[in-house]
Amino acid sequence: MLKLQLTANAVKDLMEGKQLTAVILQILSTKKVGSVTGAERDISHSELHLLYYSRRYQALISDGTYSYGYAMLATQLNGLVTSRQLEDYSIVRVNNPIVKTINKQGKEEKRTVVLRDLEILKRGLEVGRRVGDPVKWTPGASKAASKPQAPAPPLDALSGKQKSFLFAKLS
Repeated sequence: MLKLQLTANAVKDLMEGKQLTAVILQILSTKKVGSVTGAERDISHSELHLLYYSRRYQALISDGTYSYGYAMLATQLNGLVTSRQLEDYSIVRVNNPIVKTINKQGKEEKRTVVLRDLEILKRGLEVGRRVGDPVKWTPGASKAASKPQAPAPPLDALSGKQKSFLFAKLS
């Protein structure tokens, strides 16, 4: 059985601006975004082709430690989703992922990971579950997670009053 390892901290590294040439990630889910309104059944073949390639799919990606919900599949990868080759929990290799920053006036800037070159290494049905226990990546999340807590002061450093208070609470 082939055991695949996700690229450790790939989500954090991408969000912090590191250029990565290839990463192994898990696709936790995909969803269609920007769907077209109107009766799609009444459009011509050429319009249907255009509609197919203008649809976008958003993915929730994970490196096993962090997850990120603003990953967009390039439209040339739509067929992987519509043919159900790219399923929830699939393990994929993403070559040359890029991060784009989108600024909308009056709104907070949003970073989007664009997945243009993707290879399915293991189908979601074979994996069947989320790998690791990823937490949602947010700006500053990695700094907070890696920041060590200050150690508690030794008992010798406490004053007599503080020791009395502490031991009264413990008993």
